[in-house]
Amino acid sequence: MNIPALADLLRQRKNEIAKLIIVGERLAPLAEELGAATAKNLQQGLENAQKGSPKRLLSCVKCFR
Repeated sequence: MNIPALADLLRQRKNEIAKLIIVGERLAPLAEELGAATAKNLQQGLENAQKGSPKRLLSCVKCFR
């Protein structure tokens, strides 16, 4: 994953995102700048995202192996 490109995309589109949750350690340093919440794992991130019963939930997952 191209982290700098993803960070730039999130910066450009952050006004279009009601709630952003960053899962894992690689992007966590960007959370404060982006106004994002953080989660230790996918399950925790999904639980956090579902609070408040959103109309739409977009989950983008990239696995590293």
